[in-house]
Amino acid sequence: MYHKNKIIRIMFALNVQAEMRNLTWTKTAEYGTFMTSFPKNSILISKSSRENESRGDNCIYSIKFLNEDGNIIEEMTNVDLENEFSNSLSLMKQTYEYARRQAMGLDDALIAILAIIDPDIPF
Repeated sequence: MYHKNKIIRIMFALNVQAEMRNLTWTKTAEYGTFMTSFPKNSILISKSSRENESRGDNCIYSIKFLNEDGNIIEEMTNVDLENEFSNSLSLMKQTYEYARRQAMGLDDALIAILAIIDPDIPF
């Protein structure tokens, strides 16, 4: 249980750091999986679909913690964290979306498009 609370804190911190643009998320070889790295560890975040699920969101979000050798040392999903934090789906979805947008270059694409269609707005 104790490590689950730490993971939830890390998820919140990842979102804050992403909003401040202090993290770099990159694409991985696995489609829909994104990674950010730290001096001795890395974090992977991904999503997958649930079959025959009656809830509103049919995705499971997964976060993996890797050691310096690239081995998975922990993996949690929003489902695993639901008992400790009822908004785990929302939190992990938000973290995934931050990672995806940055890794895919959304900000650069939006700025480039706006520079063409509305060049009077400086960025």
